Amino acid sequence: MAQIGYKTGKEPTPVTRKGRLSERKFVAAQQQRGRQIIADWLKALQAAENPQKPNRELLYRLYNNLVIDGDFTSEWETRRKLRIKGASFDLLNADNKADEEATKMLKTQWFQKLLDYGLDSKPWGTSVVEIKSLTPEGLIDDVELLNRRHIIPELGLWIDKVGDEKGILYREDQSYSRWLFEFGEPNDLGFLAKAAPYILFMRFALSAWSEYAEKFVMPVRVAKTNATDKAHLGQMEKMLLDMGTASFAILNKDETLEFVETAKTDGSNVFDKLMQTCAAKLSKLINGAVIGEASQGGSRSKEEVGQDIQNLVTMADMMWFEGIMNQRILPRLVSMGYPFQDLTFQFERQRDLKFLLEVVDKLLSEYDIPEDFITDNFNIPVTKKAVPNPRSVKPGTTARADDFFA
Repeated sequence: MAQIGYKTGKEPTPVTRKGRLSERKFVAAQQQRGRQIIADWLKALQAAENPQKPNRELLYRLYNNLVIDGDFTSEWETRRKLRIKGASFDLLNADNKADEEATKMLKTQWFQKLLDYGLDSKPWGTSVVEIKSLTPEGLIDDVELLNRRHIIPELGLWIDKVGDEKGILYREDQSYSRWLFEFGEPNDLGFLAKAAPYILFMRFALSAWSEYAEKFVMPVRVAKTNATDKAHLGQMEKMLLDMGTASFAILNKDETLEFVETAKTDGSNVFDKLMQTCAAKLSKLINGAVIGEASQGGSRSKEEVGQDIQNLVTMADMMWFEGIMNQRILPRLVSMGYPFQDLTFQFERQRDLKFLLEVVDKLLSEYDIPEDFITDNFNIPVTKKAVPNPRSVKPGTTARADDFFA
């Protein structure tokens, strides 16, 4: 079994692996960013779902633009993914007790990166993570995410150039496969395929709203002059362009400056409603419900229902990652020398303490509950209440006749 720790007097130097897939001299392709429309989304889906020659290049180009959206970042990165990344976990032995020393070996930066990359297979469809470097003892020091644009997951193929049809079958080649962790199903396109229209419509609405405000909300500046001199007209044009909140004008007595108010309309309501609708759809898609500031006409009961649904989503994400860890990753780590034999990876679940307290309160009238159960579940040290002596009589009270014969 490999040992971990530090050499005497200095920190051990990690060893970067040679012959990695990410080390190959692939031809990098420029990521194009620009305005994309629903037609681009449909075209990308058709290319990715081609049964003979699946090509996700257009889809990933679209995804790279979608993930920089603020609403998507809030719903996925903050509200859903952080609930898993921030959750505590343990490696449990056969007695269902935490093995603290083994668990400590996973509370490292490389494992947090593995968890992060693995969760991203949910929106992207797949994530292939490669072991980048090892400690002198042969354990993992760092990992990196392989560029999805060079992977065809349907075929298990790594290509050096985007658009190639031949490459390395990374699942079959043992020189690569034993260093890789794969998340997601080969034919899964990720939930970004469903989220794309909502994000695109929100961007369209925001852009159109901005254009609408410029044309129909801001007053039009009109300058009238009899001058024909180009230099003078140029100065007046510059003055109009430079007008801001503290605007002023210097005019001849024959010149006038007017601000023409546009007709009052409620067209902005259309854009606002479209954005709210798309944001709500995006929230339901990612977290199962519209929660918090994104909800409209909310109430306490509605928020509680939404929170319960999100908790179910979190539970499902935890069970999904636990399954991958216990069936695929832990056996691989054992083969590398980690002392994880017969251990099980498990996240700590959030308990509904309010519900548990109600149950305990009802049981106390009929049953004795161990002190350690209260302490372990509510983190409150407790001891049994002292039982009063039935023979004692409080001052001011009258003893019963049978007390003398007790």
